[in-house]
Amino acid sequence: MRLPLVRTLTIVAVVFVAGHAAGAAPAAPEPPAPISPSDALTLNLWLGRAQQGAADAQFTVGYMYATGNGTQLDYAEAAKWFRLAADQDHARAQLSMGMLYDNGWGVTRDRMEAFRWYLLAAEKGEPQAQTNLGAFYIEGLVGEPNPGEAVKWFRRAAVQGSPRAMISLGSIYGEGLGVTQDYSRALMWMFFGLQTFTANGMPNTELQRAVDRLIQKMTLQQLDEAARLGELCEQSKYTMCD
Repeated sequence: MRLPLVRTLTIVAVVFVAGHAAGAAPAAPEPPAPISPSDALTLNLWLGRAQQGAADAQFTVGYMYATGNGTQLDYAEAAKWFRLAADQDHARAQLSMGMLYDNGWGVTRDRMEAFRWYLLAAEKGEPQAQTNLGAFYIEGLVGEPNPGEAVKWFRRAAVQGSPRAMISLGSIYGEGLGVTQDYSRALMWMFFGLQTFTANGMPNTELQRAVDRLIQKMTLQQLDEAARLGELCEQSKYTMCD
């Protein structure tokens, strides 16, 4: 019964890391597109609510400035509105503040400040913040590397369906970073990350080869164990993955 899953793991498992690399500068901007009257009206409507102190509206205005949606791209203005929402414990705004400080977008780059905002959002259950926090711990970006804390936060994000967290767990188990090296668990988490990325139309052939190299190191028993662990984890809705 597990053989089809083993074959699927062997044939199509991939690793895909999404989003900006930590510290990567934004891509060179293209000439700004004209702002349509309807988009400008949308911004003004949200701005009215944001000025009245509504955290969701403040976050939305910040997002529009950060993405150039309905207005010209302006990270400094985005930071202003994100901060107002974040100070009201808005988790996605706290994540956004972390990303701004992590990359130096509209603010002076400050990894400690990025870590502080990520932690606030992660403690509220925000999976992207949990994933970014795990990356800070595994890479030692604000202190000595702490694989145990990294695994904790990656797991919390993974059970919420974060593919980046799943891939990160796969890498940690595959390399034995602060945990007992376990190719079966590595492949299991990579496969779950694959499923999510593929569902979003983002397969990656280069990283497919990295997984193929992992599979080549594994015995048939380890492949069978990966399938068993995967079935148990999936059937339990990610509550029994260890």
